[in-house]
Amino acid sequence: MIVPFISGNAKKLLIAILISLPGLLALVTLVTPPPGIPAIALAVNPLVLLVVFTLGGFFAAPRMNLKSRLFLGDAWSPAQLLFYLLLGAIGGLMLGVFDQTTASVWRPDGSELKTLFEGADLSNLTIGIFYGGITEEFIMRWGLLSLLALGLSKLSHYRVALQLAVVLTAVLFAAGHLPAIFLMSPEPGSLALVRTLGLNLIAGLLFGYAYTRTSLEAAFSAHMGLHLGVFLTAATLQLV
Repeated sequence: MIVPFISGNAKKLLIAILISLPGLLALVTLVTPPPGIPAIALAVNPLVLLVVFTLGGFFAAPRMNLKSRLFLGDAWSPAQLLFYLLLGAIGGLMLGVFDQTTASVWRPDGSELKTLFEGADLSNLTIGIFYGGITEEFIMRWGLLSLLALGLSKLSHYRVALQLAVVLTAVLFAAGHLPAIFLMSPEPGSLALVRTLGLNLIAGLLFGYAYTRTSLEAAFSAHMGLHLGVFLTAATLQLV
């Protein structure tokens, strides 16, 4: 049962891996690993998650009537992708401004933690667009959200299941960003953790909305747009 399913979707899985390669390479080349950890190890866990959750999306997404031009052949409009790119950029601008103006509240004195604008260099933009905008969306929205929605649909109405899956996935997406905070600062403080959870929760809700409302490609666009919005705003304010 499992083997025929995988073999039937092998070509699509290969496409997902190839599209995700730039993001995985960005992790390996642009992120400094913890001491004693080889750089290539940074891509191993995401690659495993990518394979598992992309296959999960192949199973769950069509059963929940979720859309993808890439995998399901659904119709798409360039205008839709542009809309979500701009929506993401506006979201990035707003989150960045909020983060910058509240830094004195959540950031402990002498902390090395950076605001979204302060960390908006070309390396982070590259990682955000290629790894965040593609690889993370395969894992979190296409895979995890679709599977959660399918499971919840057995217990509740279709629309309620989708909404709950969007929220739960956003919570897990936010929690997944906490380890990076501890790498930057061993004692970040409780308010910095709340700040990180809050910003990424809002972003995750936006990406989930784009996916369930329109398509996987819309989630790609919204995620990429958010990082572009942060970077361009920071550059305009000369904070890069």
